[in-house]
Amino acid sequence: MVELSVGSVSAARLRAVRILMGVAALGALAAAFGAIESVADAGTATMMVETWRLYGFITFAGLFALLGWRPRSYRWLWEIVILNKLLLTITAGAYAAGVLGPGEVDGAAIAVVSDGILTAILLVAYVLGEGWRSR
Repeated sequence: MVELSVGSVSAARLRAVRILMGVAALGALAAAFGAIESVADAGTATMMVETWRLYGFITFAGLFALLGWRPRSYRWLWEIVILNKLLLTITAGAYAAGVLGPGEVDGAAIAVVSDGILTAILLVAYVLGEGWRSR
């Protein structure tokens, strides 16, 4: 039988990390597929931003998959990814509340929920996998 533990992380905790990060990766891929239409429908003023967003979903799907596959192999990657999602959640909240920007920004409330859930998933996986011990 193959041992699933990594350092002091039990097989059950490692499995939970992999499931959580797999869900995150699949969610990012689903968002990427959903963003294809936005790129196709974008005008010249927003096409680059929509393309950047699409590529960001694909990039994060890969990052989530890497963190799930080898949760202790990428020094500082957990923290960078968590910080990105946390900042997106905070910024979206400020946009949704009208604190930043010209008033309530379209899509901000949905981003608060989706990035907020993703931040929580990342934090749980980080703790379960003891991501701070990455080498």
